[in-house]
Amino acid sequence: MGTCTCHARGLGSEDSAEIEVGGAENEVTITRVEEEVTCQQGKKSSCKLEFTVDTTIGKVGPRDVKICLLKNGNTSNCVNSKLANDVYSRSFGKQRKPKSSGDYVAVVTVKGIEYTSEPISLTITPKQKKEKKEKKEKKKKGE
Repeated sequence: MGTCTCHARGLGSEDSAEIEVGGAENEVTITRVEEEVTCQQGKKSSCKLEFTVDTTIGKVGPRDVKICLLKNGNTSNCVNSKLANDVYSRSFGKQRKPKSSGDYVAVVTVKGIEYTSEPISLTITPKQKKEKKEKKEKKKKGE
């Protein structure tokens, strides 16, 4: 929204007019479903980062939303999101590793302009190692 003043000069006369200019604001809102996600390495339970995107300037498809690792203010390891029930998500499968832990953001591209969300903190805890005593006891029971 704003105004524009137009000046015109002719032969012996001068005039000006003020014109009001308006249009739809480029509004893209990215909301994280959770602020922190904790997953266990090697477990079958789901490990998902989820975002919702609201926009007034066009449709947003799953390829327009990339979920990326945020390190030192820069994004890396970007993966196209999956869309289900208006929620854009990135899943970490059973093979997830603790080194994948960190802050993740959604990068949404609408009409060539990139918008970035607030980060979600992902923590992948290493799987518990069984103690040697337990293994020995199991061997004795088997004999």
